[in-house]
Amino acid sequence: MKTNKVAVIIRGPVAVGKTTTSQALKQRLPSFVLLSIDVFRHMIASDSSESRTRIARNVGAYFLEQVIADGYNIILEEVFHDEYYDRLKAKLLENDYNILTIFLTASKDEVINRNMNREKVKSDEIVNTYHDITQPGEGDVIISTSENTKEQTVEQIVKLIGF
Repeated sequence: MKTNKVAVIIRGPVAVGKTTTSQALKQRLPSFVLLSIDVFRHMIASDSSESRTRIARNVGAYFLEQVIADGYNIILEEVFHDEYYDRLKAKLLENDYNILTIFLTASKDEVINRNMNREKVKSDEIVNTYHDITQPGEGDVIISTSENTKEQTVEQIVKLIGF
């Protein structure tokens, strides 16, 4: 490892448990800053417009710069779009962060079921599409949330960080 600064990036398709895992990881590692693009999107507007997403990503990138400047360890949640992921990862690498990218996955049936229990339910078409097109990147650690509990998932990540 280059430095002791750590960034954990949580990626994956819709309804695999990115938010649940990120929040549980933050509780387990209270000195880490949790940066959730989903939170920024919901702060901006209730629609699902491109404008809202663009603004949320820009706010997230700015927030990340500020957190990096202060040398915090970071948990980045819901970073699955390649261009945005590359942009944030580049910022972390420029600042000598050790990056652990976790790709959460679950069976299609499970994500459809989880989606139905969400506060804001997405259409089955959206869930199926993102399940099919959102793939792990090279070097991503793949963890199945169908096969692991939230606690087991967090424990695997903590071990991988080395904490």
